[in-house]
Amino acid sequence: MKSVKKIHSKIKETSERASGLYREDKKRFFKILFAAIAVVALAAVAYSRVPREMTMKQAGKIGEKKTYQLLIKIDNSRGNGGFERGDIILTAAEDKQFSVAEQEGFLIIKMGLTQEQANLLLRQKGEGKRLAEDGGDPGEREQAAQEPLRRFRVDLQKLGIADTEVKGRVIGDKVWDWQEVVKEK
Repeated sequence: MKSVKKIHSKIKETSERASGLYREDKKRFFKILFAAIAVVALAAVAYSRVPREMTMKQAGKIGEKKTYQLLIKIDNSRGNGGFERGDIILTAAEDKQFSVAEQEGFLIIKMGLTQEQANLLLRQKGEGKRLAEDGGDPGEREQAAQEPLRRFRVDLQKLGIADTEVKGRVIGDKVWDWQEVVKEK
């Protein structure tokens, strides 16, 4: 009988220990689950705060609208800089005096923009151009060199400039709205 009681007490002791371990495992499981949920929530919050590529419309809501002059590539040649016809080379204050060479080599127009929009017009389209400049294999460099440099361009046809016109000029009698002539590539 003693041995039965001894076995019974051992079983009871083992059962209690197993029950305690189960409770500990359960607690550990919920701690890990809670930590994982917290990490996912923090990652979601951090991701939502990462700035996305801003649109011209969003940039127009930031700051005060002013008149800027835009220096725009008008000829069809693709120079070392990789600029294409219609690309905005420079945004400048309304009172900037451009040189004769700039006036004869580029199209200069006035446009109502906020500072944020003026900055956005000069942004690169993507990483392709940087890849071409930074090295990489020759195939990647060649492909990157073919990609457009600027994200936005001016639709010269909407300004009344034919595809055959390549001589620069200044159109200073009208202040254009970006929505009339700016296109995303």
